[in-house]
Amino acid sequence: MFLAEKMDIISILVLKKDIDAAAEAIAQTGLLHPARIEDVEDRAGDLAPFESAGTVAAYSALRQRMARLLGNSFEECRRMALASAQDIRPGSLTELETALPLIEANVLPLLSAYEAAESSLNELRTGRSKHESLLALGYPLAQLGQSVYLNGVAGIIEEEQLEKLKSLLGPAPSLVFPYEKEKRALRVLCIVLRKDQALLEQALKSVSFQELAGMEEFAKVSDGLQENIRALEQECDTLAGQLNAAREKVMPELTGLLGKLDAAILVLHLRDMCKTTAHSCVLAGWVPRANTHELVNAVAAKTGTHVHVEVVPAEDLGQVAGGSVTVPVLFSHPKFLKPFEVFIETYGMPSYKMIDPTLFAFMAFLVMFGMMFGDLGHGIVLVLAGLMVMAKFTPLRNIGKLLMYCGASASVFGLLFGSVFGVETLIPALWVRPVERIEIVFAAAVGLGVMMLSGGVILNTIHAIRTRSLSIHFFENTGPLGGIIYWIGIVMVAKLVSSSMNPESLGVEFLLFCAFLLLFFLKGPARRIVRRESPLFPEGVLTYIIESAVEVLELLMGYLANTVSFIRVAAFGLAHTGLLIAVFGISDIVARWPAGTVFAALVLIVGNVFVIVFEGAIVTIQILRLEYYEFFGKFFKEFGVKYRPVRYADAFVDSAG
Repeated sequence: MFLAEKMDIISILVLKKDIDAAAEAIAQTGLLHPARIEDVEDRAGDLAPFESAGTVAAYSALRQRMARLLGNSFEECRRMALASAQDIRPGSLTELETALPLIEANVLPLLSAYEAAESSLNELRTGRSKHESLLALGYPLAQLGQSVYLNGVAGIIEEEQLEKLKSLLGPAPSLVFPYEKEKRALRVLCIVLRKDQALLEQALKSVSFQELAGMEEFAKVSDGLQENIRALEQECDTLAGQLNAAREKVMPELTGLLGKLDAAILVLHLRDMCKTTAHSCVLAGWVPRANTHELVNAVAAKTGTHVHVEVVPAEDLGQVAGGSVTVPVLFSHPKFLKPFEVFIETYGMPSYKMIDPTLFAFMAFLVMFGMMFGDLGHGIVLVLAGLMVMAKFTPLRNIGKLLMYCGASASVFGLLFGSVFGVETLIPALWVRPVERIEIVFAAAVGLGVMMLSGGVILNTIHAIRTRSLSIHFFENTGPLGGIIYWIGIVMVAKLVSSSMNPESLGVEFLLFCAFLLLFFLKGPARRIVRRESPLFPEGVLTYIIESAVEVLELLMGYLANTVSFIRVAAFGLAHTGLLIAVFGISDIVARWPAGTVFAALVLIVGNVFVIVFEGAIVTIQILRLEYYEFFGKFFKEFGVKYRPVRYADAFVDSAG
C-alpha cells in the first residue's frame, strides 16, 4: 500500500499475420500499458511503423453513421456496450459494412423525414421572429398601410447607416425607429407623410435599405406563419414518436455492432503502436509484475508458438535509471482509501519510486476536518447524507463514502468538544470546549502542523534513500538537514514556553541549532568538498555569503510560516462555534415576534443547514490547501504517470467518434 506495484516492461514479437490476435489478447486481459518500443530497444527506431490510418477512418465513418441513427440514444447504447465489454470481440470491416445498411433501412427514412420537417419548422420560426419583433411594438401596422396621410416601411440597414438615414429624412416630418439589432444589422421602421414618399424612397436607396414587407402584409404573414408552424410541430411530434420506436427496436442489434466496431478500433490503435519488419511486428508495454505471466500466457494462447516475449524489470532498464523513461504507477489501495485517490491525483501522480502518500493524507484530512467541524449533530447529518448518496447515486459512491468519513470524524470531535448542533450543555466534553480553552486548541493545531511538516521531511528523506540521491537532497530546505534544524527549533521554542521565556533554559539545543544552521549556510562548499570539486566558491565569497544568508532566512521563515499556517485549523474550529452562536442569537430575537416559536425553529434549521453546507465546503478547501502546500510540498518532488492499461472497456470512452 505504501509502494507502487512492481512493473515489468515487456516486448512482444509476433508474425504480421498474428498481430491482430495478439492485440485481441492484450485488450481482453486489460493489463498492458503501452510504451514506445524505442524505449526498450534503441535499434527499434529504425523499424517501420504499422500504418492503419485508412482502416481506422473507415471504422470511424461507420461509427458516425451509427451515432446519427441513434441520436440522443447513442450514449445509452455506449453504456450498454460497456456493460458487456468483456464478452465483445472485434468485428471485421466487411461484417459491419454488411450489417449496418440493413438496420439503416428501418430508421433512415423516418430520420430523413423528421430532419426535413424540423428544418422547415426552424425556418418558419426564424421568419416568424422577424415579424414578431415588429408586431410586438404595438403599432397598428395594418391601419398604417391603409392610411391616406402616412406611409411606413420596415427593413434592414447596416448599423453605421442609421444616422445617415435620419439625416436624409431630416427635412421632412419623419420617424426612424430601430427595433431590433442582429450583429451589425439593424431592423428599422420608417414613417413619413404620404407627400414625402419620394424623399423616403431616395433616402432608403442611399443607405441600401432591404425592405422586409409592406405594413399591410405583416399581420397577414404572421398569422399564416403561425398556422404553418403549428402544423409542422404536430408533424414533427408524430415523426419523433415513430423514430424513437424504430430506434428502440434496432438498439440491441446496434449495441452489438457498436461494441464490435469500437473493439476493432482499439485493436487497430494497438497495431499502430507496433514497429514492423518484412514479416514480423514488435509491441512493448508495462505490466504489473504480478500479472506478467497472465498476459504472456494469453498472448501465447492466441498466437500459438509464433511469439517471442522479452520481460525486463523496470529497475533493470537503463533508461529508467537515466530518467529518460517514466514507469507508470499503480497503487493497490484498500476500498476505504478509494475516495482519497482523487485528491492525490489532482495534485499530481507520485513517481514510481515515491512513497504513496494516500494513507497519510487520509488520516491528516480527517483529523483536520474533525477539529474544524467538531459537532456530533452535524457529523451525524453528514453520515446520513453519505449513506443516502451511496444508496441513491451509485456513480457517486466515493463522494458518499467521503461524506461518511467526514461525518464520523466530526462526530468524534463533537464528543471531544461536547457540542451537538452548537449546543454545549447537552453532553459533557470528553476533552475540552474550544471557546473555554482556546490556548489548548491552538496548541493542538500547531502540534498537528509540526507532525505533518515532519512527516513531509521524513517522506522526502525516505525517497532520497530509495533513489540513492541522499547526498543531493541532504542539504535541501525539506531534506534531512532542514528537518534537523526545524526539530531543534521546535524543541527550543517548547523549552522557552515551558520556562516562561527564560533564555537560560536553552543550553546544548542552542549550540546544536547554530551548528546545523552554520552547516546549512556552508552547504555549497560542503557539497563541493564531498564531490571533490574546486574552487569552493566559484562565484566569489561575497556573492556566496549574500545568497546563503537569503537561503537561511528563507529556511527559517518558511518553516515558521508553514507551522503558523496550521493555526487556521483551530481558528476554523472556533469559527464553527461562533457561527452557531450567531444562529442561536438570531433565533432568540425572532422568538420575540408574533408566532416567534415557529420562526425561531425555522431559523435554527436553516442556520444549521447553512453552517453544514457553507462551512463544510470552506473547511474542505482549507484542508486541501494545507495538505497540498504545507505537506505535499515537502516531499512531492517527482511526478509520474498513472498506469492505464489498454482494455476493451476503454474503447467506449476513448475511441474516436
